[in-house]
Amino acid sequence: MSYLIRTRSNGRSFELRIKSKLLPKAIYFTFDSEAEAESFAKTAETFLAKGIVPESLLATPKLAFTDIAGAIRAYEKASAVPRSTSNVLDAVSANIGPTKLSAVDYAWAEAWILGQKLQHQRAPGTIRHHVGALSRALDWVTRRHPTYLAQNPLCQLPRGYATYNSAERRTLAATGVDAKRDTERNRRLSAIKKTDVRRAGLDQNN
Repeated sequence: MSYLIRTRSNGRSFELRIKSKLLPKAIYFTFDSEAEAESFAKTAETFLAKGIVPESLLATPKLAFTDIAGAIRAYEKASAVPRSTSNVLDAVSANIGPTKLSAVDYAWAEAWILGQKLQHQRAPGTIRHHVGALSRALDWVTRRHPTYLAQNPLCQLPRGYATYNSAERRTLAATGVDAKRDTERNRRLSAIKKTDVRRAGLDQNN
């Protein structure tokens, strides 16, 4: 397979041309960014190298969905999703639903996490809830529609990804905002400890 990315509309869009022995003719796609075009091309190249023609490369592709919002809707229709998780997915979809699956890679995942910290100032626990819910939806996509998304980049995030690092805290401090911490979890642990102490006291009295 070979591909070529060209700038169109004075840099406002990017045209991707893909050629392969498995395709009857060259296929053209248009993307809003060069990164999206490159990511799509690399994914297509992976499958074509295995002799698989992705649905997205068919002459008249009939994709069930192409963005995160569509993936979430399809996941919720196919799976028994708890109401609490569905509420989180609604928030995720409202925030990043239009994002094309072709743009969902590790760099995108890091940028999404950073945006939740610096733009939305979300608590680490909230960030983990958002990532966990979307990650389960994307896992389903990779199993059910592997040609739409070859791998789930959220699974590759390092331990502690939701915690604000020193650089992020300094960035927020410069705007007069304090980085959020997992204080709610600490309060819950304290409450549990106090309950255990009271129970222990009762057991001793008995």
